[in-house]
Amino acid sequence: VGSLSSGPRVLGSSCSRMEIWVLVTLGVAIGAVGLLVYVLCVARRQRVRGKTTTILLAGLPDVGKTSLYLRLWKGEIQATHSSMMENTAEVTLEEASAEEKPKTTTAHLVDYPGDERLRGRMFDYTPVARGIVYLIDATDPRYRENAEFLFDILADKHVSRRRIPLLIVCNKTDIDSKDPRSSEEIREELETEMEELRKTRSAMLEAHDGDSQVTIIGVEGEDFLFEHVESEITFTEASVLKGRVKDIVSFIHRCLGQCLLQRFGC
Repeated sequence: VGSLSSGPRVLGSSCSRMEIWVLVTLGVAIGAVGLLVYVLCVARRQRVRGKTTTILLAGLPDVGKTSLYLRLWKGEIQATHSSMMENTAEVTLEEASAEEKPKTTTAHLVDYPGDERLRGRMFDYTPVARGIVYLIDATDPRYRENAEFLFDILADKHVSRRRIPLLIVCNKTDIDSKDPRSSEEIREELETEMEELRKTRSAMLEAHDGDSQVTIIGVEGEDFLFEHVESEITFTEASVLKGRVKDIVSFIHRCLGQCLLQRFGC
């Protein structure tokens, strides 16, 4: 009887040890994968930080950032999906000119995810970015959300100090069935939202600590206008789907042209 009763206890103990071993092994494997992903992300960012031709593609989700990235990189649109990591590529762009040969330049594009949980890491690249292309869906402008993201971009110390140029692209203006807004209407609505945000955030900072230094975007004491920001800010309309991206290509050429002038002291 003693030997019969001891059998199950030994078996149960063995199963428990096996379960613990499996759980530990699984935990180690998951940790190793997570560490590898982290190391790859850090290494990727370090490579990008060394690029002096970096152009950031930013905006909320589903506005056409990755489609633009593919249009500029491969010259065509492909099926896209939301990503948890940035896309990067060296892209050679041609700009038509009065000369016999078109002007060409090579840009390092960084297409960053628009998810609110991830977008903060985009600012890892502002120390080296030469320009920012910010996309807005003209059929669904989401003024408040876009104003909050743009406010964060303009308040970034590197964007402010380096006066990084910003092109705000009103995309999908070709979809007449969805009543797209014009770039002028979007600009005016965003300026109204930015003014409200500026007041709200200043009041919150002052209430939290009266001695805090509030980042002033625009001209203090006047209603917010994009033209008051030290960085060059331009609005344009585009259709990435139909390849109407001429103004975007020209903007990138201009940003990188200024980069070369600064590098060679011209």
